[in-house]
Amino acid sequence: MRDVELHGGILYAASDCNCQPDTPEFDAWDGVGVRLYDLADPTAPRLLATIGAPTASVHNLTVSGGVLYATSMLENAVVLFDVVHNVWPLDAEHVAVTQEKIGGKLEVWDLTTSTRVATLVDGDEPNCAHTAYVFGGRLYAAWYLDGGRAFDLTDPAAPTLAAAYDTFAAATTAGDKPDIRGAWGLWADAGRVVVGDTERGLVVLTEGGG
Repeated sequence: MRDVELHGGILYAASDCNCQPDTPEFDAWDGVGVRLYDLADPTAPRLLATIGAPTASVHNLTVSGGVLYATSMLENAVVLFDVVHNVWPLDAEHVAVTQEKIGGKLEVWDLTTSTRVATLVDGDEPNCAHTAYVFGGRLYAAWYLDGGRAFDLTDPAAPTLAAAYDTFAAATTAGDKPDIRGAWGLWADAGRVVVGDTERGLVVLTEGGG
């Protein structure tokens, strides 16, 4: 490992082969410049994804504003990647991710194939999903201006909307960046959902109630 950065519970690790093309060291290199690890359990990091060419060898990296910046001396390049804002495992094969940008959706990715299998669209542009959390067979999401959402995970590859509550009632207008007012965090336990709203504070909901 040449460089690491922890961001949003994800460890970004850079690997630099410190070699030149057409050498035995280069031929033996695995071609992976960046590895992403889930640190939900710090004692057992779980590999989420790998990034190769054009960053098959990465000297330094940093993550800022939803963008991964990677420098490669081997390729003599600086490469930018759009990275997710939040990730939460649904089961051994699927994770939910959010992107904090205009129109950022809640997506489900299959780790076995590295493909997006579902895009959960709820609310109007330019609203975006902020964070996601799993409890009791449901995926809960804080959706800023659109409040809190709960999705049924009977089929993790195709969650369905089970419940919704809008915590933000003020008028909004479209802009050139996400409007980060409203529900930006939530937690569920024992039939209750606690939503953290930037304007109202804590909003406590009862599932099936209000």
